[in-house]
Amino acid sequence: MRSPFLRFTVAFVVIVVCAGAAWFYYTRRAPAAVTTVDKPSPAGPVQPLTPPVSHSTEPSPGTKPHMADNPPDLNGLNYPEVAIPGSDIPSPAPPGQQTTAGSGYVAELTARKLVMPIAGVPAQQLSDTFNDQRGASKHEATDIMAARGTPVRAIDEGNIVKLFLSKRGGNTIYQFDDSRKYCYYYAHLDKYAPGIQEGSLVRAGDVIGYVGSTGDADANAPHLHFAISLLNPDQHYWQGTPLDPYPVLVKIAGSAAK
Repeated sequence: MRSPFLRFTVAFVVIVVCAGAAWFYYTRRAPAAVTTVDKPSPAGPVQPLTPPVSHSTEPSPGTKPHMADNPPDLNGLNYPEVAIPGSDIPSPAPPGQQTTAGSGYVAELTARKLVMPIAGVPAQQLSDTFNDQRGASKHEATDIMAARGTPVRAIDEGNIVKLFLSKRGGNTIYQFDDSRKYCYYYAHLDKYAPGIQEGSLVRAGDVIGYVGSTGDADANAPHLHFAISLLNPDQHYWQGTPLDPYPVLVKIAGSAAK
């Protein structure tokens, strides 16, 4: 090993072998980079709030409706009233469904402990305007006239599924009953009641809002635009078969007067 060339060659080989061994050792110990893909959480059922909404009669200052996650209408605009009860925009009925679903819903709903959305309204004050023309389509709702600021009560127990600022309905509330078979629609509200938010569990009679004239309602004739729909199997709040609320409200009002 007296030759300088031989010593250089041996040293070079030793260095290469050591470098290769070190590289192999550290690459085996280092964790591999993991690429994660964010996936949206599946939408679960609407969860009730505890405790239920109070019976406060004071408007909630600054309460605003949630305006996201609204399906587009037929024109691509962000107004779901293309397919909700009481819409002035016509929408095609699902195949095989009629505008109304018979009268069986009246007996089913009035067998429950429902309350009038506006307290103290007599049956004689109500008018059946379900089939009245409003623009290009039918009204498909009952208007309950009342002074601005009058408390609006949940007609049935269930969850608030949507607060929506609608071009036509103004401040609106969509409520499902506990069975998630029916959707109740309250429109032209002046404000929402304190504590009301999407997912809130409300009992029949809980104050959820206040009569107004928001949307396309006449400012000189504040009222509650109230509608009921039979939900489709997919339970979209903006879709369903419109049901005439008049016979239901008349029976509730008549029972309350006894």
